[in-house]
Amino acid sequence: MKGSKVYTFFSIGKENSGLSLHSHSEAFNGLIHGTKRWFIIPKSSSVDGDDQDTDSNQGGDLEEREVDVEGKGGQDMATRRIKDIYWDDVTATARDLFLHGVLPNMRKKPLECYQHAGDMMYVPMYFPHTVFNIGETVAVSAVHLAFIDNGFGQ
Repeated sequence: MKGSKVYTFFSIGKENSGLSLHSHSEAFNGLIHGTKRWFIIPKSSSVDGDDQDTDSNQGGDLEEREVDVEGKGGQDMATRRIKDIYWDDVTATARDLFLHGVLPNMRKKPLECYQHAGDMMYVPMYFPHTVFNIGETVAVSAVHLAFIDNGFGQ
């Protein structure tokens, strides 16, 4: 598409590495070696009623999206901003906190899957997601930036 750009990446990941929660334009990830564990929060999982694919769902607004998380002791459901329940680093400790502290308390669970060598993963535009490497991984990925669609010109 005229005015668009595709960024390509070659990545090598070590055991228990990965990416914290983030979002971007639509992307593909092809896994050459290893296994990746994906968590994707579809827009229908948000409780703020914003299910539109608009520019407002990118950048800093990701942190303001809301998800339902049980209150302490499993009593009341609470609406929490993603930035309040997630980590902003990529350490193994932070991933464990997500897996054992945040994830079990999410009322609407994110989509979860395992990607194995030879699998291709598609991530829709601005769907928040996180990826954990299980063992060593080698992957290629591409992120499509549609500048014209986003009003950034050519």
